[in-house]
Amino acid sequence: SWLVDAYLRPMFRKWEGFLLEGKEAGLIKPIPNSFILMAFLGALQNFFDVAPLAKEVFGINARSRDTAREYANALIEIFLEGASTGSGIFGEGVVEAPDIEDEDVPGK
Repeated sequence: SWLVDAYLRPMFRKWEGFLLEGKEAGLIKPIPNSFILMAFLGALQNFFDVAPLAKEVFGINARSRDTAREYANALIEIFLEGASTGSGIFGEGVVEAPDIEDEDVPGK
């Protein structure tokens, strides 16, 4: 579609370039780029999609400029630390997620 070709694909390709550089430098875990990018996009938009819930539960205005800036910075920190191998500029001591066996997953 036009929107994907004109805007989204070029944006994702640019972000993929940053991820590939980080992986080649040993700074980012070998998580598929599509997973990282779609998770980031989902986290980014969801906060604003549920703005009334954020206001009701946490008393914050997700649509204010200051809150949006704080949230964007928090997401960057969360994603960089979460994707980090624990070496280099992102720090050390990243906790690995435990393996989940099929029998631990409901419906399996």
